[in-house]
Amino acid sequence: MDKYARWLTDKYICIMLLIFPLWTGTVGYTGITRPKFLFFALLTGFWLAALLACALFFRCKPSRPRGFQLAALAFMAAACLSALFSENIQYSILGSNRCDGLVTLLLYGGIALGVSRWGEFKERYVNLSALAAGLCAVVCILQLCRVNVLGLFPEGLDFYDAGTRYTGEFLGTMGNTNVLAAWFCLVIPLLTVSALRSRPVRAALLLLVAAACLGLLFYIEALSGLVGCLGCALVTAPYYVNQTGRRRAARILLAAEAAAAGEVPVGCVIVRDGEIVGRGRNRREEDADALGHAEIMAIRQANETLGGWRLHRATMYVTLEPCPMCAGGIINARIGTVRYGAKDDKAGACGSVLNLFEERFNHRPRLYRGPMEAECGRALRAFFEDLREKDGFSEEI
Repeated sequence: MDKYARWLTDKYICIMLLIFPLWTGTVGYTGITRPKFLFFALLTGFWLAALLACALFFRCKPSRPRGFQLAALAFMAAACLSALFSENIQYSILGSNRCDGLVTLLLYGGIALGVSRWGEFKERYVNLSALAAGLCAVVCILQLCRVNVLGLFPEGLDFYDAGTRYTGEFLGTMGNTNVLAAWFCLVIPLLTVSALRSRPVRAALLLLVAAACLGLLFYIEALSGLVGCLGCALVTAPYYVNQTGRRRAARILLAAEAAAAGEVPVGCVIVRDGEIVGRGRNRREEDADALGHAEIMAIRQANETLGGWRLHRATMYVTLEPCPMCAGGIINARIGTVRYGAKDDKAGACGSVLNLFEERFNHRPRLYRGPMEAECGRALRAFFEDLREKDGFSEEI
């Protein structure tokens, strides 16, 4: 069940991130918003129905809802009560021209429940968001230059059917500058934070799209969007810096602890939902255990912490490129992302000697090299130089 549900959820997220922002009609404001809502409602309804069908087919028992899921259920219950006691029940269920009735709210709740249960963050979601935002930004810029490539807002449009002639301020494929600003408000922080963790070329592209979106918000004087971006930055930046610092500090300290015990200085932490769930350091000599690598220790602790062997949505941070044994453990544990510091030219199984993550296994973690690469490399070199000075130690990890 989980395998099919995750696949369905992944496809749903991809379509919503890329297609939904660009899905539009060509006859002005209502011709844009109504096709968008119809697309959203049909796609979301199909996805939720497919999840329900999977649950019935596999006879799955409902899992106990947790914090965020409880909040989503409470939101849906409140929406139902509000509609039930409304003076106009039909209007409350279907909503106004903006499609803001009970049906829409229940779909929102279904998304929250489904994605929190079977969704997991993937880097391609950032790429799809950047592509959609970039294309929309191009449309906006062309419209500002009076090149209306899609014919969304023709000259003389009777805007809102209220006798107000459109003058060119409403841009993009959203049908409303406030909606456009709200979307950019979500996309800009996502792209900026992702750029901080990306390689130079990808980081430059993400920042270029974010800068274009931010520039458009300034140009059209979308105050709500600018305030929203600032609020997101103030809220997320300290958390991001703190979490990143904690992870880096933890693995470096674990590596130092291993070195102090006479072990090769390798430290590893596993993070899920922003919290460290597993820690490990090299203990091969200390425990006389050939399997006593930092990654294996961290996986075992994470399994114990989470009460299961599957580590979906988890990210592993390790100071040294995993060896074949540890890479196999990572694949078997279903760890989603691996970020390592220094290369291991003698036993690295993530690209140096071979790359097990590119083989045809049933799981392929995302792989990133470079976080604190210099610091990790210096720690390893210092350790082996010290051992050579003592007794001509052979460099074997």
